[in-house]
Amino acid sequence: MKRKTRILLTITLTSAALAYIAVALSPLPRQIARNSPEKASVFRPLTFNFAAVYADGSVLGLAIGSTRDELFGAFQAQYAASGLLQAACGREVGAPTLTAAQSSVAIGAAGARELLNREVACLWLPARKIMLIFRFAGDRLHIVELSYVRSELNF
Repeated sequence: MKRKTRILLTITLTSAALAYIAVALSPLPRQIARNSPEKASVFRPLTFNFAAVYADGSVLGLAIGSTRDELFGAFQAQYAASGLLQAACGREVGAPTLTAAQSSVAIGAAGARELLNREVACLWLPARKIMLIFRFAGDRLHIVELSYVRSELNF
């Protein structure tokens, strides 16, 4: 390889690495994750998982500040075929153990709406490997914690 080509390649690769680092350290991945945590996770090496907490705006089409009924309507419209509400989420300490069949409730199933009456509710999107934890203040959605797991490696 010619010296000029080697220098140009080194400059190009260094510039690309610096640009990647700048984006990874910026607020941009959090913004991207509001719609696509899968894409945002590209900026979270080594495991390429992503987690963030949001107190305003919307996350995956679910508006923070929505009432419980509005949120459940959005669940039905967007995630009825793919989302599962986690029955164990938000339960009191010491509550009886749930069976595997009881632990996840399809959004269209009986009893799904009642799970949103708790202070904390969880929506699992298994096909996308996304967990959303919803924290309520009164009747309104106050905080959304988003987690996306690309890799289960531990370091």
